[in-house]
Amino acid sequence: MSELIAQYERLVSSGPVNLVSFLSSFPHATAAERLQVVLSEHERRWAQSDPFLIEELLKQLPWLAADKDALLEIVLAEFKQQLKADHKVDPQEFLDRFPAIAEPLKEAIANLKAESNNKETNSATRTFEWDCTTETILQRRYKLIRLLGEGTFGLRWTSSLIDR
Repeated sequence: MSELIAQYERLVSSGPVNLVSFLSSFPHATAAERLQVVLSEHERRWAQSDPFLIEELLKQLPWLAADKDALLEIVLAEFKQQLKADHKVDPQEFLDRFPAIAEPLKEAIANLKAESNNKETNSATRTFEWDCTTETILQRRYKLIRLLGEGTFGLRWTSSLIDR
């Protein structure tokens, strides 16, 4: 755990902390350290049933919007929290909300679905609906065409190999 996240967690344990103010007081923190703090706050807020809207956070933290990998990570964190909270999760809503990362997000969501179908279903890994009419690419190699069926060992898809 980085010193920055440790300091943030100490402050939060003693009362409310303004995330944006805290991060701005550490201009030399690495992007990874700042993201770790944002993810910690995101998880804490969900645990308190007080999640924040990512779009509002992006307005206050422009570096987060500019870093596509960090943005993907926070968006996936929200997606997973919604699954964990047993919300009906619509992947297309996330793709529409975050068009700048639509392709890697689509791939990551498809991978989450595959992972969740390989595990025992529980509230944290339950399956979610996926619009099979949208083109889905897995590991930049396979294009999923349509779902054939679902059984004990997961999902069976018609797919095609993507030429490289």
